[in-house]
Parts: sequence; structure tokens; C-alpha cells
Amino acid sequence: MAKELGLDLTTVNPGFVVGAPIDEHYGRSLGLVERFLKGKDPMLPGIGFAKADVGDVAEIHLRAQQRSETAG
Repeated sequence: MAKELGLDLTTVNPGFVVGAPIDEHYGRSLGLVERFLKGKDPMLPGIGFAKADVGDVAEIHLRAQQRSETAG
């Protein structure tokens, strides 16, 4: 459908984006990560998940935008 409308679409869907906050005013989700890293919770569940660095995600967005072969 996008091609029919003359649009090209590329998606970037990282699992979980992590990285340094811009300033000290960050939201609850980063606060939760901070608690885990500081060991403030008595136990952590045995889970795993895909993660990506915020700088890498920004770079891949730029690269995808600059290359027409990423469309589709």
C-alpha cells in the first residue's frame, strides 16, 4: 500500500533502548533501571531481553534515512 501512495517506509524496532539521560529530570522507567543497577530491590527476576544503546539506535535511524535501499 505504501508504494502505491508513493511512500517508502523503513522501520527500526529495538528491544529496549538504554543510555545516559540528557539531564537529571528523567522518568520512572529510567528510575527503575537505576534501582536495579544499585541493588535497591531485594531480588531480581531471572529474565532476559534484547537491548540497544541509545547512540546506536540514533545512528541506525540516520543511516536508514540516508540510504534508499533500506526502504521496504
